[in-house]
Amino acid sequence: MTLCTACAELDICKFNMASSVPPWARSLADLEQQSLNGCRFCTLLWEMASSMRKGFRRQEYDHMTPAKKALPDTCRWLRLHVRGTGTDRDKPQLNTAHVVLSNDKFASSTVDHINVLITEEFTDHEICLVADDESRAFRSGMLGGRYLGTDRDTPEFYEMLIQWLDQCMSGGRAHAACTKLTSGDARPKPSESPLPTRCVKVTENHVCLEDTSGKKGKYITLSHRWHDNTAACNTTISNLNDRLKEVEVDRLTPTFQDAIAVARGLNIPYIWIDSLCIIQSGDNGEDWKEQATKMGDYYQHSLFTICAISGAEDYGFLEMKSPGIESIAQLPFFEGGKRAGHMYAYRRPLKAERLFSRDVDQSNLMSRGWVFQEHMLSRRIVYFTDSETFAECASSTPKTIPSNQQLPGSSINARSQKIVGYSDISAGLLESDTLGYNNM
Repeated sequence: MTLCTACAELDICKFNMASSVPPWARSLADLEQQSLNGCRFCTLLWEMASSMRKGFRRQEYDHMTPAKKALPDTCRWLRLHVRGTGTDRDKPQLNTAHVVLSNDKFASSTVDHINVLITEEFTDHEICLVADDESRAFRSGMLGGRYLGTDRDTPEFYEMLIQWLDQCMSGGRAHAACTKLTSGDARPKPSESPLPTRCVKVTENHVCLEDTSGKKGKYITLSHRWHDNTAACNTTISNLNDRLKEVEVDRLTPTFQDAIAVARGLNIPYIWIDSLCIIQSGDNGEDWKEQATKMGDYYQHSLFTICAISGAEDYGFLEMKSPGIESIAQLPFFEGGKRAGHMYAYRRPLKAERLFSRDVDQSNLMSRGWVFQEHMLSRRIVYFTDSETFAECASSTPKTIPSNQQLPGSSINARSQKIVGYSDISAGLLESDTLGYNNM
């Protein structure tokens, strides 16, 4: 990838906001010229600056003072910082780069009227920093984000999920909410969790339905939107005995196939999927009535819930359809002042928190009545969208996987604390939604 001299010599990790090193600064005129000359990183930064300028002009421009209107032309310098999620100064796990437009190369204060600034609040774009899985940039702990491609059914992706799970389960007081049920009682260890009445058992070469009532073990749950082809996968009185012997995975929906692949990839022996684990017809609804009252417990005791936002009738959720990566640039990585491989910077057209709001909070799945229960009672949720993966637990805000960004906002627990007596809410949902559940 083509880089200008300045970018080819850039040791971007020096400009961590936690360090005392002044930010890296370039004139916008130089960035524009080098962008025209083909430098990939200058192009990325120039696009970011242009987006910030346009965004600034959209903010009640007609009511601005002449001096403020002139800011996009007055700010002729771009300054660059980088940030990470690591707590170790030597291993900052950098994952984002942040820019400010200024009229002064070394401006440092938004209060100082002389040093006028345009910040990233005026754009939806953001710059992400990632490294290859086996690169020195990642293994050293300097870079926290990884680029794994668009296929999430890989050992590397599952390794990232395992790391997130381990951080949550070993988080001590910081993750105390993840160790408790909504009743306040201690949550059993995953391997000692009471299993649902039935689960899909997943081994390396075999999948079947299993009667697990009274047993204990580790399992995950699936939250998904029902489609026209979901009903064809239902467990009924007529096929129950066959499924206790074997579930023909290739005849399931792509979403169910992907959910089973996640369980297998993480070496989790059981997964609970509503339409497979609850008898849907042939028994006058008796099993459904019994299981519906237990669903809250099923989601509370699962290791985590898969939230299949991107799952559709004709494809599953493991392949990202629109990963949201634009203007990628390969940059040098330096260690101890010496070249030690490379890393990547790319521009994301929508900030991670905006992606979460658009793709998760405003998704069709979240309009499904029972998702309220599934979402609020799960201790951990992994959201699979077409453009990103978000992992969230009861004690912390969502985190992107594998780019490793912690989002602002509320944790599951902060939202669920608004619920008084989940069993009452479950009963209300049961009364209002039972008849229409299979149509959601």
